[in-house]
Amino acid sequence: MPQNAHGSPFKKFDVIVIVITVLSLALTAGAVIMNNANNRDFTGQADVSIDINDSSLSAKSITVSKGTTVTWTNKGTQPHSVMREHDDDDHAHAATTPDNVDPEVFSSPALDPGETYSFTFEEPGKTEYHDSLHPSITGSVTVK
Repeated sequence: MPQNAHGSPFKKFDVIVIVITVLSLALTAGAVIMNNANNRDFTGQADVSIDINDSSLSAKSITVSKGTTVTWTNKGTQPHSVMREHDDDDHAHAATTPDNVDPEVFSSPALDPGETYSFTFEEPGKTEYHDSLHPSITGSVTVK
């Protein structure tokens, strides 16, 4: 029978504590990896691409330089959009219509699968955004 550091046989409680500790470490490591994967620094790049999937973004939070153009591509199977946070953004609502897209305003039309939307960030600061059709999909762009 396996023994612990004190030379005594492992008890059920010892095994449970070890399993819980290992699982906790694995979950913590996974959270750190996911956080790093979703916080990407693109400072110095002129162009950045982000994929919109049906339930997430390829990079949830990014940092870019002033003047960087970010392009979102709908890689999902249903329409998606991206727009700056605003009041009443916690429920699905209409996206900007294609005729009303303003290059000075961060608000895309509904993007069918395969379509793209680009916006150039000129102002320093953090801009949070969401998918107006799927408000649980959110992200942010920090401009330095």
